[in-house]
Amino acid sequence: MLLLKDSFANCFVPFIAGEYDTIIMYDLREVGDTIDVLLDEYGESITDVLIMYNTEKFMETDSIDLLAY
Repeated sequence: MLLLKDSFANCFVPFIAGEYDTIIMYDLREVGDTIDVLLDEYGESITDVLIMYNTEKFMETDSIDLLAY
């Protein structure tokens, strides 16, 4: 699973950890690479995508451009 997140999602991860072999946490504020770098490495193993982000902050962030593929 690919989890696009901010810090508020950290407390949720333990609840889903048993459901997935791998959870890739991608914090737009902390990652300098665009998402294509991540998808090149993990793309074939990603079966689900979950976005857990404060909506107001998500809409205001300039980091959303990192999701361009």
